[in-house]
Amino acid sequence: MADSEVTDWRWQIRRLEELAALSLDDEERESLVLDLQRITEYVSRLPKTEESQASDVVDWHCPLAEDAVQEGLDYESVFANAPKVFCDMFVMPPIIRERR
Repeated sequence: MADSEVTDWRWQIRRLEELAALSLDDEERESLVLDLQRITEYVSRLPKTEESQASDVVDWHCPLAEDAVQEGLDYESVFANAPKVFCDMFVMPPIIRERR
């Protein structure tokens, strides 16, 4: 993989950190660079599809289901397996660390 591609991944990861308000350390960034390199290398080795073969996929038709009114779930069923509920909402643990 060329050095410019590695630099590009690093730039993109830093930009993603800004957009998502994340703070990654150097080790996490390097791990992501390696993961992204492996993914792009794998995808580049996948066989290319000829345009004549692509029409087999493009022409598929997906019929829409008929709209039908259905009875919803009752309150107890909805929140039965929820570990925590507050004001009729699921309470989830935080998954994003604050930037310091």
